[in-house]
Amino acid sequence: MGKQNLFTFLCIRFLIIVLLSGFCIEYCSAQQPEKVVEDLQQKFVSYQQQSPQEKLFVHTDKDFYLAGETVWFRIYKVSADHHKPNSISKVAYVEIIGVDGRPLVQAKIDLRRDNGSGSFILPASLNTGNYLLKCYTNWMKNFDENFFYSKPITLVNTNKRPDWRSLEKKEAHSIRFFPEGGQLVEGIESRVAFKITNEYGLGIEGSGWVLNNNNDTMAAFQTHKFGMGTFFIKPRKNETYSVRVQLKNGKQITSGLPQVTTQGYVMQLNEADPYTLQLIVETNIITQKNLYLFVHTRGVLKLALLKPLNKGRTEWLINKSTLGDGVSSFVVVNEQRQPVCERLFFKEPAQVAGLSLLPDSNEYGKRSKINIELDAQGNNAFIKTDLSLSVFLLDSLQTNKINTIESYLWLGSDLTGFIEDEGYYFEEQNNTEQKTATDNLMLVHGWRRFRFEDINKQPAFKFLPEYEGLLLEANIISKQENVPASGISTFVSSPGTNFQTAQAISSQEGRALFLLKNVFGKNELVVQADTNSNVYRTEIQNPFYQNHNSPDSPRFVLKEEWREQLNARHLSNQVQLSFNAGGFPSYYLPHEIDTTIFFKADKTYLLDDYTRFPTMEEVMREFVTEVKVRKEGDEFSFQVLNIPYKQFFNEAPLIMLDGVPVFHVNKIIALDPLKVKKIEIAACKYFWGRKVYPGIVSYTTYDGDLGGFQLDPAALIISYEGLQMNREFYQPVYYTNSERSNRLPDMRNVLYWSPSIETDGKGKKTVSFYSSDIAGTYAVVVQGLGEDGTPLSKIISISIKQ
Repeated sequence: MGKQNLFTFLCIRFLIIVLLSGFCIEYCSAQQPEKVVEDLQQKFVSYQQQSPQEKLFVHTDKDFYLAGETVWFRIYKVSADHHKPNSISKVAYVEIIGVDGRPLVQAKIDLRRDNGSGSFILPASLNTGNYLLKCYTNWMKNFDENFFYSKPITLVNTNKRPDWRSLEKKEAHSIRFFPEGGQLVEGIESRVAFKITNEYGLGIEGSGWVLNNNNDTMAAFQTHKFGMGTFFIKPRKNETYSVRVQLKNGKQITSGLPQVTTQGYVMQLNEADPYTLQLIVETNIITQKNLYLFVHTRGVLKLALLKPLNKGRTEWLINKSTLGDGVSSFVVVNEQRQPVCERLFFKEPAQVAGLSLLPDSNEYGKRSKINIELDAQGNNAFIKTDLSLSVFLLDSLQTNKINTIESYLWLGSDLTGFIEDEGYYFEEQNNTEQKTATDNLMLVHGWRRFRFEDINKQPAFKFLPEYEGLLLEANIISKQENVPASGISTFVSSPGTNFQTAQAISSQEGRALFLLKNVFGKNELVVQADTNSNVYRTEIQNPFYQNHNSPDSPRFVLKEEWREQLNARHLSNQVQLSFNAGGFPSYYLPHEIDTTIFFKADKTYLLDDYTRFPTMEEVMREFVTEVKVRKEGDEFSFQVLNIPYKQFFNEAPLIMLDGVPVFHVNKIIALDPLKVKKIEIAACKYFWGRKVYPGIVSYTTYDGDLGGFQLDPAALIISYEGLQMNREFYQPVYYTNSERSNRLPDMRNVLYWSPSIETDGKGKKTVSFYSSDIAGTYAVVVQGLGEDGTPLSKIISISIKQ
């Protein structure tokens, strides 16, 4: 082949290779977008399964309290995605947080029946001001604190002068801007949301102008509702922008717009008609050929779409029926699988359930019986519900503007930041002003519970869900090296006649977790390692969330018109406390608990059924046949019979006294047998966690107080507050005329509180209670969930006459 022909052949071959390569690239490119959609869909599902989230809602008896009063509350728990009852956590942590971010009171609430209730007696030393009631689970601590349940309450100490200096904040008005989709881009028109606030985060009225560097007006705007609004602007190249705002109170503020990028993406979401949404995305990045749209409602994927760009623009039309009720997130992803813009949209939830309250009268006299019939219906069918009900006095201090479980689950729980008057967005359907305000809220509070970026990460969780009950976390540390000690078997015991004992082996990081399933109220816990206890130090971790953000609560203002109501509240509070109405509080367990010990005894000896011997050695040798007592020199040891094989174990068993492990048999032998009620024997191998014990010998004293037994000096003894026990709400009854004419004053401003009301098969229930000596208008508030998780609430008022 000549050089000319060879050159021609090589050129043709090269051309064919180039053409084939281009075809392959085009073919692969045509296939890749669909694969991206499929891969991201799978990641969505995988992340949702590995990272289930939950929501809590707390119904309190009212929102305004005086020092010395009781805060009564009920906790509702649902899954964050579908709002159905879930079984992730069995413990909730409730705190009242002050303006400095520090807790005033704290409690651990049992949720083993998927709900829980409790109370706080407010200390007499509290400072007047606005506080936040926060509620969360151990599992929720793995995620953003902004999604803990949070509710503002007002606490006033009428016995102390308010510390006005601590309550005041320096006046600081501000305006913040939120470009739709996330950024401003040169040459592309954008919708920009804004919010003007005062120093307490409350929206205020105002108007403003956006000026360029030539002082030309590029946009003008006016607040709509709660200090929020929107305007359009098309940023130009090489221009800078400033903002001037004129407030309604006459003051002015200046600001700047967010930075304008030279390249990027802009999105606009509009309602094309009552049933359709139009999403437009524009970009000036010419290398992008396709864009992906993912729409999810609370992390549940609803749509995954692909569309090519045409001259840097694409558009989707989306039927609203494909979205879930509540807050949905529209995420646009580029070809590099990076989210480039995002937008929230709120779809009004379907009205599937109703709740009515029917009092037997509109007016009542003092100390009169009040009957209220509850009627719950869903889709024209009766539904079974679990509800909580409160009846409290209305005045200037306590209004009936209360956030409901419906507004919280559908709206507030999926947005971060303080939402002013959350209930406003649910007051009326198909109201144009309300719809505009809701859309502004979606733009301003555009943060979200679910982050798209997280689906590309392997979930890692520090805090475990408390599936069965309280988890006590401890760090086991070597005293000599002062470093975490791994592989150390450690016990935590709550001594008593119905003792609780937990065992754990420390991890490589020295971390040990103990399940305290049925520990209620105040307890003394004994923590000790099973060997070489003098060598290790145990540090118990605080289960409550640390470093709370200082709450942006509304400003506390003591108004002159409050004087009369505050005097009346103070008087009624002092009368109730002085006369100790209701007597001493009655505490009880929230439900029946399992009081059996953690192992099954093969043999139980009630020592009163036998001849009493003066020493424990004689007791063990004479009639406890499943335990062999041996003595070498001055040291005693036990061996337990392995009943299945009818021979004694060679190794030492686990020995306990009132649930506290005892590692030296001589101490048990020295115990006075007259203080011991029973001896229980597990005469077989017992598997406990990762440990195997050759039998168990358990001693129980009459009082569960260790019978004077001296604990190992190296044991850690701590005072521990377990799950809160329930308190009974006091409500007097006036059956007879003599009871009604009793001179003992009844100054209750909360007439009724019940944390658990279940309707019957027809969705009905009647509650009865008595009015007090305080005349006025009272609110009747019911909150709750249907069996299927449907949120229900209703507020009415009744009148008590002089």
